[in-house]
Amino acid sequence: MNTNGRQGGVLRAFAPGKLLLFGEHAAVYGHPAVGMAIDRGITVEIEPAAEWSFEPMPGVGDGAFAGLPRHLERVLAGETHTRGHVHIHSRLPLSAGFGSSAAFCAALAAAAIPAVRDEPHKTWRIAHEIERFFHGTPSGIDTGLSVLGGTQLFLFDKGPGALPTNRPLPSMRATVLMGSVPRTGSTRELVGTIRERVKNGDSLVIDRLERLGAIAEAAGDALGAGKAEAAILGKLADRAHSLIKSLDLSTGAVEAILDAARSAGATGGKISGAGGGGAFYALFSSPGDAEAGLPSMRSAALLSGVDPERLFLSIGP
Repeated sequence: MNTNGRQGGVLRAFAPGKLLLFGEHAAVYGHPAVGMAIDRGITVEIEPAAEWSFEPMPGVGDGAFAGLPRHLERVLAGETHTRGHVHIHSRLPLSAGFGSSAAFCAALAAAAIPAVRDEPHKTWRIAHEIERFFHGTPSGIDTGLSVLGGTQLFLFDKGPGALPTNRPLPSMRATVLMGSVPRTGSTRELVGTIRERVKNGDSLVIDRLERLGAIAEAAGDALGAGKAEAAILGKLADRAHSLIKSLDLSTGAVEAILDAARSAGATGGKISGAGGGGAFYALFSSPGDAEAGLPSMRSAALLSGVDPERLFLSIGP
């Protein structure tokens, strides 16, 4: 995690957002997942004070932080930490699947407890516990990517409730063009719908989750072996997206934008995260190819009623 430290009495820390590349929904059931930190994120500044308070953010309801001070004191009990007035500066689209809440929690942990900045796995644990306030039972993937950075494989081999094991991976030899569209439901609702279908023994859903997990494992193997060029990952992304679409987790706007990307030279692309709209990405062989494909994708977004500025290039933090 990139942090800025103390400046003029104000404690400051930055944490990047994330892009889940492979393994959404399947990770909930113990399958591996692959993700990367991106070059946009959230900076938290804490002005020391006797009590916690949070500056309002555009697009965030007034009650979003109600109860958070009490939760923070439980999480940070036993840690020497700084309370105060919290300012939040975001370059991430909020509630769009890019891990804005996880980046906030990671940056808040690093700003409040400067001593943990050289202990990434401790920072990850604290950020994960903070994120429970927003998501109840987060997987740990989003906060892991915000704290650890880079590209990571996550393995859920420690049992229920434990943070996954992370395995750093080489960066892909591809350029990512990502964006988001308005969502049809929250992450909690979308994950809950899939969970209910699994609970009811829906064989189609169970099959799709197993296949999504196998694709995530294949992507992790390709990245680990240094063979993760755009052509290989693009084919895996298209296979995964087809499965996600079959679970009714895509939208017309996402399909139109990804179709435009493929027509403009993308090797593949997919939904990223819980679906129902939200984040997605397309893979290109080079930055030049991605920049050439961006206008077509933005035109498709505009025709779908989506702000074309929601699409942007990223090469990692």
